[in-house]
Amino acid sequence: MFKELGQASADISKEVLIPPAKELGNVLGDMVSVSFGWLAKIKIKQEHNIQLFKEGLQDGLDNIKPENLVQPPLHIVGPAIKASKYYIETDELRQMFINLVVSSSDRTKQTTVHPSFVEIIKQLSSVDATCFRYLCENTKTAGCCSLRLYDTSVNDGSYRDFKYIFDFPGVDTENFVSYMTVADNLIRLGLIECIDTSTSSDKSRYTKLRSIDFISSVNGSRAKPFNIEFNECFWSLTSLGSSFKSTVL
Repeated sequence: MFKELGQASADISKEVLIPPAKELGNVLGDMVSVSFGWLAKIKIKQEHNIQLFKEGLQDGLDNIKPENLVQPPLHIVGPAIKASKYYIETDELRQMFINLVVSSSDRTKQTTVHPSFVEIIKQLSSVDATCFRYLCENTKTAGCCSLRLYDTSVNDGSYRDFKYIFDFPGVDTENFVSYMTVADNLIRLGLIECIDTSTSSDKSRYTKLRSIDFISSVNGSRAKPFNIEFNECFWSLTSLGSSFKSTVL
């Protein structure tokens, strides 16, 4: 139906009539082909990724009840497909874009779909996306803490805070600082929030974090080691994060 992704919305709207899932899948597939065309010329591997994207779209549309299938808003589907061409090599991010387009075609989910979700996905790394999924699947059990490091080499009471550390799969003494950037990004994007002054009543949330030897990792071979204070924190998905979860996961 669509000859070019970039043609005027007035021309596109003439062909947008709430088609059945197969027809809608073909329409979106055509948009993908136009948007991703140059990638296929660069590398044969990309043809496989493009096909995975198309198949993912069709599978998602096929799972929508016919009575709930609607034409996705152009201001969602256009930017989503255009942006996704740079992320099709990453399974987690590719699937997020697929789910965003599919959700925007589902009448029951249209109230949770937001244009900002395109930009949010673009600002996630594959590790960010994996960790966000982990938090969404473990909202009642995942733990979060912060560390306060007091410098014993001086007597002025100075300290440094390490915020925020989650018990993500694979986090350990060697990489916990790197995983802090994941939490920082999810907070920056407004998907989660952390509270230093509150803690969970379920102390088992912090068992894994307390088992990590932060002291050895932080102090290393320092002649005068830091005194480290472990602080339990409370975290939750924001309203935006909950909508993002239901839309793209």
